[in-house]
Amino acid sequence: MAEIIFPEVMSVSTESVVVTFSTEGDDRVATRVGDAEVVTTGPHHLARLTGLEAGTHHEVEVEGALPSNDPQFPSTVRTLEQPAGKLLASIATVNDVHFGETVCGRIHTASDEEMGAVMGREGEEPYPQKMNRAAIAEISAFDGDAVIVKGDLTNAGTWEEYQQFLDAYGQLGDRMYHVRGNHDAMLDSTMALNGAPFAVVVNGVTFAVIDTVRPGTEVGQITRDQIAWIDDCAANT
Repeated sequence: MAEIIFPEVMSVSTESVVVTFSTEGDDRVATRVGDAEVVTTGPHHLARLTGLEAGTHHEVEVEGALPSNDPQFPSTVRTLEQPAGKLLASIATVNDVHFGETVCGRIHTASDEEMGAVMGREGEEPYPQKMNRAAIAEISAFDGDAVIVKGDLTNAGTWEEYQQFLDAYGQLGDRMYHVRGNHDAMLDSTMALNGAPFAVVVNGVTFAVIDTVRPGTEVGQITRDQIAWIDDCAANT
């Protein structure tokens, strides 16, 4: 029986639940939520269970995992209620994609070596490439009306890293919009400005995108002008 490391219920929607965990080797492990079951192969597991009934409590079980009091791995989850009204638009959004970063998961404590799947190992492909490739594939399959990528787009704020981001996410076409984060304005306050604030309007739905960066700092700020812009945007929607 496989030893399950760091099981976590990652997300819950109206009809799906995502569970992640690690195992020591390439074990095949079954994850069950309600009547749905997915089998994954280790060492890193991501099980997306779909077709669940909305607004319903479902039992969660990972084969080989001991019962846990950890709130990140509850024994039951409740899917979200189906929203009332008509579905007007669907968007995908990601943030902190950090192109250029090569080390992840290290917080410089004794627990570093226990962190499993979140830690980059020497010689592995830099995690931004691996994870963003997977994110782009999932977004492409989702085929939503718009994609909004929120900073940090880069790790060190270089134009080379920014170009890596554009090359990767640019394949999503004109439906992709992006806004910078603090990392993106550390070296050049003009990089990745991209015209924010701006509104993304799809099928009668308006998404207001603002830039809260204070260049050269790690903090953000919403200005009076931005608040006024949001008010105008809402009033004209």
